[in-house]
Amino acid sequence: MKIGILTHYNVSSHGALLQMYGLKKQLEEMGHEVFILTYTRNLDFIDENTKKRFSASVKNIPWYLSSYMGDDGIGCLFYQFRKQKVLKNFREQNFILLPYIDSAQLDCTIVGADEVFALENGVNFMMFGHGITSPKLIAYAPSAGQTDLARVEKFGCKELLVSGLRKFTALSARDAGTQQLLHELTGKDVPLVCDPALLYHFPHPNKESKKRYIIVYSYQSNFKDKERIRAIQTYAKRNKCELWSVGVYYKWCDKKINCDPLEMIRIFAKAQAVITDTFHGTITSYIAHTPMAVFVRNNNNVKLEHLLRMIGIENRKVTSSEMLEAVLNTPVDFDRLDRNVEDLRSNGIKYLEQSLMEREGNR
Repeated sequence: MKIGILTHYNVSSHGALLQMYGLKKQLEEMGHEVFILTYTRNLDFIDENTKKRFSASVKNIPWYLSSYMGDDGIGCLFYQFRKQKVLKNFREQNFILLPYIDSAQLDCTIVGADEVFALENGVNFMMFGHGITSPKLIAYAPSAGQTDLARVEKFGCKELLVSGLRKFTALSARDAGTQQLLHELTGKDVPLVCDPALLYHFPHPNKESKKRYIIVYSYQSNFKDKERIRAIQTYAKRNKCELWSVGVYYKWCDKKINCDPLEMIRIFAKAQAVITDTFHGTITSYIAHTPMAVFVRNNNNVKLEHLLRMIGIENRKVTSSEMLEAVLNTPVDFDRLDRNVEDLRSNGIKYLEQSLMEREGNR
C-alpha cells in the first residue's frame, strides 16, 4: 500500500520526529510505501502568544528574542537556530513529503501519533479527517493532550470534529483521556495503542562510555525552578557526573548538545541517568535502557501518568525536588519493562494490520 502519515511533521521537537520515524519504519517493515503529509497549521481559536510561536514575521522578532534568549542569553538563541537546522536535515534525509490535499494518490492515510487531536495549538481540521480523500483513513495513537469535551464545546467546534471523525475507518487513542473524548464524540469504544516510538523496535545502542554524565531533557525553559536546578546539580556532583542538556539549552549545564533524534538515543544510552519532564524523553530513556526520573507537570499529567502506568514505571515519577535522589538511586528492571513493551508492541501491530485490512465500506 501507499500510506500517508498525517502528524506534527514540521516542529522543533525531537519527540515528534522520533514517533513519526518510528511509525514510518514500522509500516515499511510491514511492506508499505510511506509518505509524510504536509499541511498549513490553522491558528484560529488560539491565544496571541501561541500564534507568535507559529508565525514567523518581523513584528514577532521581539517575542522570539525574549522566548529563546530569556535567562540563558544569546547562546540559547544560536543554539535554537542550530537545532532547527539539525532537525530540518533529519526530515529531509528520512522522509518523503506529500501535501495532504493530494491524499487521493494514497491507499490509506494514518492520522497520528502525537497531540494531533489537541485544540490548544489550533483546530487543524485535516487531522479530524476533513479534506482527506484516500480510500482508507485510520487514527493511530492520536492524543488530545489536555483537551476534553468541555474545551471542545467552548471552542464551538464539536460538530466539526464529530463529522470528521465519522470518516475514519478505524480509531484508536494513545492515552485514556483521548480515549474518553473520542467515546464522547463518537459513541465508540476506542482501543488504546502505544506510541510509535514504542511500536517500532529501535535497536538498543552501545552503552559503553568513557565519560560520566547525566542528561537533562525538557522543553526550553521548563526547568527554571532554583530548587530543582540545585537538586539536579547536587546529585550530579555527588555521582561525579557532568550535566548535559540535550535538545534544550540550559546555561547551568556543562554541555548543551544538539543532535538528531537517532543520535539522541545513542547519547541517552551512554548516560548514567536522564532527568526529564516530557513524554518522549521518558520513552527515549526506556529505548536507551537508561534510568530516568520523570517530573510530571500540570499541563502534561494526563498523558505522562498514563505512559508511566502503561510501561510499568510509576515509581520513576517525581513530584518534588526532594524525591529526585531517591528515584534515581532506585534500580530499573529493564527486562520486566521489555516484556511489558513487547505486549504493547504486539497489540499496536495487530491494530494496524487489522485496520489496514478493513474495507472502505466499514466506515
